[in-house]
This record gives sequence, structure tokens and C-alpha cells, in this order.
Amino acid sequence: VLAIAVSPRGEFLATGNAEGVLRIQKRSTRVDLARFEDFEGPVTGVEFSPDGKHVAASSIGHQLIVIETHGYREKYSLVTPAISVEKQGKVFEGLITALTWLAAARTAQLGAAPGRVYVPTGGDHQFPELRCSVLFSADGKNFAFMRSSYKWPGRYSLEVYETETGKKISKIRDVKPVMAFSPKGHRIAVSTADAVVTLNARTGAMISRYPK
Repeated sequence: VLAIAVSPRGEFLATGNAEGVLRIQKRSTRVDLARFEDFEGPVTGVEFSPDGKHVAASSIGHQLIVIETHGYREKYSLVTPAISVEKQGKVFEGLITALTWLAAARTAQLGAAPGRVYVPTGGDHQFPELRCSVLFSADGKNFAFMRSSYKWPGRYSLEVYETETGKKISKIRDVKPVMAFSPKGHRIAVSTADAVVTLNARTGAMISRYPK
């Protein structure tokens, strides 16, 4: 399991795993309510909307699916064609091998924090650097999707979408995989290589930078 989320009222549990499967369960019984198995690569981001009406799940295959919890139906899917199908297959095959290695490495490094375990992906990239994550704003109207870059390892782009329609609002390139919405959802803070930057969530325009 690479990603986990609990519904706002604590009734349901959503998990994403290295095999590209999203499971939604009743937390008290662990009975599966729904399974989604058509993700492009391992599922590394899962989040319930604040009102509990949606679940968003993202994968390393640059795919994000938004699901309605009423009936557990897929509402829409966002996929980027940034990488060919043939190359995707090679990337995912290598990634699964890396994740298998990671499990063995964790057995030998139980005292280490997860962020300090290195995965042999062709470079010295830490495991969290592989993540594509998702985060809802506090009002649930928007969500942020952080995509990793195949072309530039360690670089990410932050995209903000409308929850109801899936319409892209803004996109910010060359950030790190750390993000947080302001309480009202109008701003979003992200980390870069050397600073924390606050952005307008709708336009992507920079509001502040620390340190300057």
C-alpha cells in the first residue's frame, strides 16, 4: 500500500497499491465496497473530498481518477499523453521491480524513516520523489494534482482543477512534491528547490516567496 485516506466521518477507508489498484472499504469491517484496477502504474495518491462525496486517486502513470462515493462510479479521468505506451510499459516494469526491492530493503532497515529508503530507478532518487499526489481544498471545490516528470527526475508540475467539472484552473512547473491549500482554498503553498512559494490557486500567479 502506497497511499491511504479515511473519509471525513471515519466510515470508509481508501487505499492505493503498487499494483495499480484502488480499494474502498468499510473501515469497521474491511469489506470491499469498490475496486478500481485500470490505473496506469502504482497508485500513490488518494484523498477524500471534505464533504465525502468524492474520492480522487492518482498514479505514477500521470493519471488521476475522480470517483463519486454515491454508487462508487467513476466521474472522470485525467491522463496526460506525455509518455508513449511503449515507454510507459518499460517505466512501470522497472518501477514494480524497484518497489519489490524496496519491500526487501525495508525489512533490513526497519529503523529508517520511509523517506530515507532509496529505490534503484536509474538514479539516486528517494522513493517519495516518485509520487504523484492529490489534495482537495478545504471547501472541496478544487483539488491540486502533483505530477512527477519523466523527462526531468525530481521535477514536478502542480495542476489545480475544479472538482465538479475536472476543468483545469492553473498549472505551475518546477516545484517539489509538497503542497498545502489555505483554509479558504484561494491560495496554495508549494516548495521549490530553495524556497516556499505561495500562489494564487486559480491563476498560478506568485503571491509571496520565503526566503525571498
